[in-house]
Amino acid sequence: MNPAETLRAAAEGVRTGWMQNGFHSSTGITHCALGWIENVATGRLHQVNDPHIDFNNNEAVMALAEVINHPYYGFNAANKIAIWNNFPHRTAEEVALKIEYAALCWEEEQKMLKEQQLLQAAVNK
Repeated sequence: MNPAETLRAAAEGVRTGWMQNGFHSSTGITHCALGWIENVATGRLHQVNDPHIDFNNNEAVMALAEVINHPYYGFNAANKIAIWNNFPHRTAEEVALKIEYAALCWEEEQKMLKEQQLLQAAVNK
């Protein structure tokens, strides 16, 4: 599953059960934005003491952090997302839409990189 697919699946998850000020609920039904990305990336529900993915080296996490990049949100990707997710008055739909936007941006970036490679290959001929 590529980062865009992970992000789109996480956005769907947010629409089914989203939470603030916590990573995963005790029932495993609701998750924050990071929790949904992790759940999709690993394919399993997590308990409180389970090891987590390396958020700051995960392409889906980095893509979401890029679209919410604001100086107030801290210095690493996971921190930015957590603070943004927990902002008062944030809604599940707002979170889901931003995650989908991050998926689209990641795909567009991949297209541009591929075009650059093709152009460079043409120049080098």
